[in-house]
Amino acid sequence: MQDRTMKRVRQAAVVRAWLRREAANPSTAFDGDLASMTDREMTAALLELKPGASRFIVTASSLRWYWTTLDEAELRRLRLIACPEQTLWRALSPDGTVGGAADRIAGAEPDRLAAESGVDVNYITSLAEETGATEPLVVHTRRGHAPWTVADGNHRAVAHALPSAGSFEAQPAYLAVEPNSVVRPLRERLVGVVRRALGRSPTPSR
Repeated sequence: MQDRTMKRVRQAAVVRAWLRREAANPSTAFDGDLASMTDREMTAALLELKPGASRFIVTASSLRWYWTTLDEAELRRLRLIACPEQTLWRALSPDGTVGGAADRIAGAEPDRLAAESGVDVNYITSLAEETGATEPLVVHTRRGHAPWTVADGNHRAVAHALPSAGSFEAQPAYLAVEPNSVVRPLRERLVGVVRRALGRSPTPSR
């Protein structure tokens, strides 16, 4: 991933865009007024609508958000949102990647694959018929770790990764980067050194 354009964005802008997509879904029960909601209210609403997918926003110690674009190889390497083994996305993509899911769909009958995996494969293929890349995905990672994981946009990502006769259009994405957790382990090691020097047993960390 070289020569990448990375533009810093505010988390509130990402949350607003994500929440707007969720609110536009006919199956989503959301009647809030985005224009009048505070940043905290938007985050709370998103957590209520997508508790699993958006949880990293509040559990990470700190996040740096960027707007960037992905080429075809980078899009295919993305990890699909975490699921238990052999359920939903993991059942659709054996290796857990966007590319793995796209390849599986390209070589199978949609209805049968949907029944096997529980993923709406027909919806994915319908998205693939749209021209060009879709709205930004939301992906996250820990600094220095790869690959990146999709938090919002699994269907859109897989649809865009399906084989196409046309040229590939770069996929926009909001990327959340969490710094490595080194402060607490270092602090705990220092406490351990002090306690040993004083002849005390270290207290188990909680």
